[in-house]
Amino acid sequence: MAKIYGDEKTVKDEIAKIKSLPWKEKFPYIWEYYKLWIVGTILVAACAISIALSVIENSKPVLISGILVNNFQNNSEEEVFSTNFAEYLGQNLNDVHVNLSTNMILTPGSMDENTYASVQKISVQVVARDLDFISSDESVVHYYCATDDPENIIYANLQEVLPEDIFQTLDSQGKILYSNDINGNRFPAAIDMAGTRYYEDAKIGTKYCYVGCMINAPHKQNFVNLVRYAFHMELPEGIDPTAES
Repeated sequence: MAKIYGDEKTVKDEIAKIKSLPWKEKFPYIWEYYKLWIVGTILVAACAISIALSVIENSKPVLISGILVNNFQNNSEEEVFSTNFAEYLGQNLNDVHVNLSTNMILTPGSMDENTYASVQKISVQVVARDLDFISSDESVVHYYCATDDPENIIYANLQEVLPEDIFQTLDSQGKILYSNDINGNRFPAAIDMAGTRYYEDAKIGTKYCYVGCMINAPHKQNFVNLVRYAFHMELPEGIDPTAES
């Protein structure tokens, strides 16, 4: 029969001894001789629960992932956009993710600490196909479109992303921001969303708000739905917002 801490006492003997102790002496005795086992068991259980919760959380589908660059929020209500956009798509934010990284700084022509950190983070997310859109001022759009390295091209041609009717509507309203690619060709790179529902719900506190789709965005369909949402357009029936492009 098993022994305890190298003593000759068996488990049966130890249980019998604990039972024989007065109630007020039971817990001090158990804690004195078995606290390492108790603490260890609690830590193992806590780790198991934490891992299980992380697995569940990470298994939730991502609807869209964006970054605010030079678009600062004017208060801490970051969940307003996430909640409203999820509801617009018929989803519950408890079951899906709407990722929006905030308050990043990128100063074109400079490589200060903040700009360097922002450029690195954007590069990593684009390469990993973990970014659908950037919300920024005009300078950020032109900074990435004017790159002389093809590998740094990150903005998609919106005429190839948006349905023709949506693109033509926004273009006729002057909402499309054009930029030049590395070959000098002019192309539609971002949408002016200042004053839209997205702008209001995301609590953008800066005057300019240009939203562009990443060239390898994993959720291009939901970028289109973001545009519909921002401009109060009707959502088509029969779409699956949890599907990747």
